[in-house]
Amino acid sequence: MKILHTSDWHLGATLHGLGREHDHIQTLESIADIVSSEKPDAVLLTGDVFNVPQPSASSQRLFGDTLDMLLRRVPETRIIVTAGNHDSGARLEAYRRFMSRHGVTLVGKFDRENIENHIVEIPGKGFVVAVPYVYERNIPSGWFAGVLASVAGKNTRDLPIVMTAHTTVAGVSLENPGYATDRVIGGIDALPYEVFGSGFDYLALGHIHKPQFVAGSGRRARYCGTPLAISFDEVYPHGVDIIEIGKRGDVPAVRRVEIKPSMPLVTLPARGSAVWEEVLGMLERFPDDLKAYVRLNVEVDDFLPSEAMATAMRVAENKQCVVCHINAVRCERNHDEYGGLTVGEFKTMAPMDIARFYAESIGVDFSDDMENMFSAAIQELMEEEGDV
Repeated sequence: MKILHTSDWHLGATLHGLGREHDHIQTLESIADIVSSEKPDAVLLTGDVFNVPQPSASSQRLFGDTLDMLLRRVPETRIIVTAGNHDSGARLEAYRRFMSRHGVTLVGKFDRENIENHIVEIPGKGFVVAVPYVYERNIPSGWFAGVLASVAGKNTRDLPIVMTAHTTVAGVSLENPGYATDRVIGGIDALPYEVFGSGFDYLALGHIHKPQFVAGSGRRARYCGTPLAISFDEVYPHGVDIIEIGKRGDVPAVRRVEIKPSMPLVTLPARGSAVWEEVLGMLERFPDDLKAYVRLNVEVDDFLPSEAMATAMRVAENKQCVVCHINAVRCERNHDEYGGLTVGEFKTMAPMDIARFYAESIGVDFSDDMENMFSAAIQELMEEEGDV
């Protein structure tokens, strides 16, 4: 069985307020080209199709147009889409019956009772156990063993078995921990690899944006990562994975296909930070004809000049790059003097402002994604307290 594994498209995601629909369109067209060339038996999209549970009409239209493009180019390929933590499972499920008639399986919700809703047979090629995002506490004990036993009973020809999941598996490596801890990453508890049981040949994972195998999986569990950098801190290659499995029990052969962005994300300086004058000099020397989104990491004693962004935009006026963010990094030597907040200041600040202040003080880019999740957490707390 040959599959193309992709994940975390985050359609509708912005970059510091800048829309990126054009970037997404070009990336999805690249994926369609790869599908046309590779002709996989199945395309697996393992969650976070959209950036928010209620995506815009244009984001939904782009998703539909992409499915149509894939089906027209390689109609014999089966497409299987599972919901991620950023998606509305109910929204995907609403079109499940209709899309199944066209070779597309949408699995938005985790079904505790009917495991058959998660089993997709690729005739003559293998089986896919399609599992969307689900809270660990909502997974009944032995559920994975049960669904894999059901597949084994159907698999009379010893065909390959692939399972999907959208979650954090303990021990994954992160390029930028940001709002993560060893236990929780992006608001999702890390599951031990052993939870998924045995009986599958490959576990196609979504949620972590950095491509990697899961340690201890014997190269049978992997995050393919996102095909397009969502934030400036994702400083690693992006693309999709081609997985080929000869027969049941074989170790999968995984081949990476990189996708070059039309507008790369560039940070000046590439590592660390520099004072304002030095950063402006780097921006002045940036190639005029190079298309890119640019973030400036500026070392400050207290705060950036109020006209900093206007100045940067004037410097880049005749260039092809777009300056979209200036990240103020406080000098470590002055952290105690300027980096702290008094009790009085703390009491007057909104929670979101405190979060931004903290992120800025430790040199982390407080992305749109982080802001959305922090807003959702605040809303949930307020609802629990009866404030809304």
